[in-house]
Amino acid sequence: MTVVTPFAAVLPLGLNGHERKMVGTYKPKTDRNNINEENIEDAIREVLSKTLSIRKAADKYGIKSATLQHRIEKARKLFEATRTLSTNEASSSLQAESSLSQAGPSSPQIAPSMEMAQIAVSSAHTTTAALSSHTATATSSNIYGSKYTVAQVFSTEQEKALTQYLLNCSKMHYGLTLKQLLTLAYEYAESSGCNYPKSWKENKCAGKDWAAGFRKRNPELSLRKPENTSAARSFAFNKAAVAQFHDNYERIMRQYNFTPDQIINLDETGISTVLSTPKVIAGRKQRQVGQIVSAERGELVTFCGVITATGSSLPPVYVFPRVHYKDHFLNGAPDGSLGLVNRSGWMTSELFIRVLKHIQRLTSSNKNNPILIICDNHESHISIEAVNYCRDNGMVYLSLPPHTSHKLQPLDVGVFGPFKGKLKIAFNDWHIQNVGKILTIYSIAELSKLAYLESFTPKNIIGSFSKPGIWPINKLVFGDNDFAPIDIFSTGYHDLTDENTHITQDLHFVDSEISQNNEVVDREQNKTPTLDADPVSVSDADDPLHVFSSKAILTPEVFRPYPKKAITDSVLKRKGGEKGRSRIYTETPEKNRLESLRNEKNRKTELQKAKQHVKELKTAKNLLGLTEPKKKKRVTSLPAEIDSDSSQDEVVMTSDSEDIEMPSESEEEVINEEPVNPEHINIGDFLLIKFEKKKTVIHYVAKVVFKYNVTEYKVLYLRKKAGSSKFIFPIVEDKASVDVRDVVLQLPKPTFSKGTSRTSSLYSFSVG
Repeated sequence: MTVVTPFAAVLPLGLNGHERKMVGTYKPKTDRNNINEENIEDAIREVLSKTLSIRKAADKYGIKSATLQHRIEKARKLFEATRTLSTNEASSSLQAESSLSQAGPSSPQIAPSMEMAQIAVSSAHTTTAALSSHTATATSSNIYGSKYTVAQVFSTEQEKALTQYLLNCSKMHYGLTLKQLLTLAYEYAESSGCNYPKSWKENKCAGKDWAAGFRKRNPELSLRKPENTSAARSFAFNKAAVAQFHDNYERIMRQYNFTPDQIINLDETGISTVLSTPKVIAGRKQRQVGQIVSAERGELVTFCGVITATGSSLPPVYVFPRVHYKDHFLNGAPDGSLGLVNRSGWMTSELFIRVLKHIQRLTSSNKNNPILIICDNHESHISIEAVNYCRDNGMVYLSLPPHTSHKLQPLDVGVFGPFKGKLKIAFNDWHIQNVGKILTIYSIAELSKLAYLESFTPKNIIGSFSKPGIWPINKLVFGDNDFAPIDIFSTGYHDLTDENTHITQDLHFVDSEISQNNEVVDREQNKTPTLDADPVSVSDADDPLHVFSSKAILTPEVFRPYPKKAITDSVLKRKGGEKGRSRIYTETPEKNRLESLRNEKNRKTELQKAKQHVKELKTAKNLLGLTEPKKKKRVTSLPAEIDSDSSQDEVVMTSDSEDIEMPSESEEEVINEEPVNPEHINIGDFLLIKFEKKKTVIHYVAKVVFKYNVTEYKVLYLRKKAGSSKFIFPIVEDKASVDVRDVVLQLPKPTFSKGTSRTSSLYSFSVG
């Protein structure tokens, strides 16, 4: 029995039984369509000059004779069309001159014939040159990169300019999205006068099919997820800052001659109990894919990594968000790890000194065996105590320029990235193996060990020191592309030397006309960007391959300029008002500068505390009803009898006109008041207590009923009677424990009102 196979069943299969490939993915197996245009041009030149025949020229340059003959015929047709057009224009010009000569009696009659003779001689003399010129034009007229292209919007040169523009924007950290690219393509086609589909005009943007083809023709472009980069990082990473860091580093290396095992880099990164999950397998049509994590927000543990230029690493340091340290915090951590605690889980100046001691113990550094520590200039790293410890234990401390750790910090460049990636996988594996459990900070040490061993490898560490040019030393490791983000500022450190950017310098606007309809086309208010073509000299006419009309392409930055911003003081200076840079903090000048900065900071802190104390005292007096009314002076206008020429400032009298407040008590007098002495506070004394909220401070009057120690008391609060400055104990006692730091003022003995038993229970205070 014969089984008839339906035609539809065999349609997807080829002759050999394999599945057919889509037309869009077909790749030619030969390169016969790729013809060397230079060889074509040389072959045509020799054929036209009658040096070689078509067949011999084709054999010499490896071209098919049919192809060469087709190109020659194409060039001759183009030449004939151009010569016909030139002849018609010349005839029209001669007729116009002839009519003018007939109109004027003094006009020479022989001018037209002389003009024709000149044109004939010139045409005969330049026939071969013009034919060769049109041959060159024919060979170079392939502006789309392929002779089979029929509907491409932009030429090859225009797409190169567009591609370079996109790459420059991305290097400046102002890359364009796919939607912005489609809009830019439409604007570019409109400004350049290209033929584009009607849908572009309707949607004011290019189509997605064009974007797919454009990306396929320019494989150097890719749609990527960018890394968030702050404006401070974009500006801080410049040639001047990097050169200064390398100069400091080179000076240190000349002075101490450090070996790779003596070059150390340390930095911190945060490990949260909730990290982003890795990619998982899920259904294609599933709208939302979820993955279990411990909580909405996690707790933070600071991880401090320490590496050397030889590719080795020292045991890490963990800072847990706890007040008291417990040994089980480091269960499963890498051997030799150091555990520290802080209420916030962040690195502090005090904890950083313990990190330095950890490094000194492992490296046995001293003044005779120094080491180099490269670190960022975070506030916790540059305390005067840390600098003194480094100086006493043979540690040379070199800081990176501010906001450049993403490029110059070895740990950030090549280690922490793989570490975080491995950590995400470890966390996800833990959740799969411990269904329904919550990952806490006590599991971080064990899980981070797995990621630590796989990421802190010699290959990653050596590469991380090599990329910033630290070891081996390379001051030229960064090029202009790395400093491209600085170009957005008007006084950038370097200029883009792009092959297309110089074209915009010769740009000007002229009125454009279309001679076909003899109508002026309004393009952007009758102004169309054009470029001057280079004038043709007489000597160029003798060149058989000179193209007589050259047209420069319009680049995208003409109508969509690169982002620019003026540099201001807020950009140049840091938050503290000082311009940041790379420093060697263990040198004596830098140490003295840090000491002066700390003294100035302490002075401002004391002044701020004193001002706060003044404010609290004023609030306390206002609460107790002891604030004296402010003295006021009233100023009135001069009477009519007073001469207007006299000084009005000397005439002051009281009246019911506008009030002018006199200055209150100076802060200096109040600052001199002595603070509360804890030794003078006894049971039965009355105190003014402050209670701080997020934005406000509330004050209460309290009586000391018990004294735990010198600085801590048990008090009983009073309530203020509404509408007066008197206080009373509430029916329900309000007791609490307070610290001496919350005591604003020690009140004198209260006075009682005379009268009934009710009024005699009211307390009033007077502050002398």
